[in-house]
Amino acid sequence: MARWLSWVAFVALVGCSPELRDRSDLGGQFDAPGVQRPVSEPVRYVERRGARAYGLPRAGEPGIADLIALLPSEAIDAGESDLWAGPDDVPPCPDPDRVTVLDDLPLTVEAVVSIHPRQYLKVPVCDQDERNYGSFVVEDDTGGIVVLRNSRVAQYTAGDRVKLTVRAMMFTFRDPSTRVVVAADVERLDPPDGEPGVVLYERLEVPFSLADISETRRVEGRVLQKPTNTNFGQLVLASALPPAPDPEAGPGSAICRESCPTRCRRRQCGEGCAELCAAVCANGADGNSEIDEALPSCWPANVDQELQRRGFGPEKGTRLAIYGPVFNSFDIEMWVQRLGQVEVLDDEE
Repeated sequence: MARWLSWVAFVALVGCSPELRDRSDLGGQFDAPGVQRPVSEPVRYVERRGARAYGLPRAGEPGIADLIALLPSEAIDAGESDLWAGPDDVPPCPDPDRVTVLDDLPLTVEAVVSIHPRQYLKVPVCDQDERNYGSFVVEDDTGGIVVLRNSRVAQYTAGDRVKLTVRAMMFTFRDPSTRVVVAADVERLDPPDGEPGVVLYERLEVPFSLADISETRRVEGRVLQKPTNTNFGQLVLASALPPAPDPEAGPGSAICRESCPTRCRRRQCGEGCAELCAAVCANGADGNSEIDEALPSCWPANVDQELQRRGFGPEKGTRLAIYGPVFNSFDIEMWVQRLGQVEVLDDEE
């Protein structure tokens, strides 16, 4: 009976349908070639100096430094508790000893989003890998912290103010520099003056350090390594490129050739170390102090996959300024999610 009724409904539907056409009547409407249009994705960056600040936290209210103070200030050992949660937000970990209950959580802070929420992070929560496709960073005048978020849709972006009710935090790899918010309620706030928000930054002329973690920095240099699929989208800027050696110069001293690659890798110069060390040694550097003086400062940046698919990949030697927060994951690097974080500079005279 049900099958018969379905057949009757189908016949009725077909009978009420307009006459089917053998071909489309849209011919000629799509003959024009596609046009590639530039996208700017601006972010309002303002240098933090003098009295210029976010004005957060407000007087008498907690800030991000208060969140950070709830966590250990030194690295923890393998197997120790690496997740901290409020009494009502303890996750069902197979090993309950991995979670420390903090009566101070949940804690609500106001902060500024310093990068568009699109960073991918895969971190082990209770020894189970969790994929977060929309992670971001928030800052106030006391510090910054990464917020894990498993969503590709964002209701806020760089420069927006948010109210963050933090319910749980963790170390992604046993060190305080890898601290993240793992569970939170986020509410977008209206800007205090009704104008679009800004992201404050500080200029940096030395390599990244732990003091830069979760803070927005500006670095300037020349592209030493172009981001590609084979290097996982890592762009490397160098403060300067060493002068080309005399074509008739030899490879340099054995001490330089042995020591330079290690010292260069410590500066996170990536694939460019082979070229840098060849030039440094051929130009006569001999001994660690001379090598260190000849090597440039390098700043690696993790470029978002979406930007790479859209063709973003500045050529080697291009002079750039890059803005963004710094994160510690295997390497200390800057996160780049939007074109507005990259400024192409004119070549110096």
